Amino acid sequence: YEDSAENMYAFLRAVTTTDEEDKLRTFCDSSVEHFDWLEAQGVPFARIAYAQKAVYTRTGEGLLSTGNEKAWPFREKAVPAPRGHQVSGDGDISGGNVAMRALLGTVERERISWQTSRPERSGSITSSRIASGASRSKAAMPSAAVPATTTR
Repeated sequence: YEDSAENMYAFLRAVTTTDEEDKLRTFCDSSVEHFDWLEAQGVPFARIAYAQKAVYTRTGEGLLSTGNEKAWPFREKAVPAPRGHQVSGDGDISGGNVAMRALLGTVERERISWQTSRPERSGSITSSRIASGASRSKAAMPSAAVPATTTR
């Protein structure tokens, strides 16, 4: 599949409502670097495309298309290309579970200190930060922010 950061940006600009242009641009410009970084941390992705419309599969393919890429008006804004990536796994263990195991394995191997903060009532994690050591290791994440986006 042929795609570019500019084409990805045109598509995401058409389907999202974020007003944070700098973050959206950085996300698109750095997407290949981020994907490579995740793989370097041991997050597995199958190099097989799912031929139909999907946001999640149980058949093992790692590259997905939501189908919106081919729908009007989005197909007029950007050349359709599959851009969704699904983490590989075995049986019921896949997706985020497998990704977090790989990332936490890197944190442990690299002895990276980290901490989270939680609001008192909900108990959900609102932020996390690397306390030390990551900039010298392969675990140093590419310097780009992921935009918060809402699908129209």
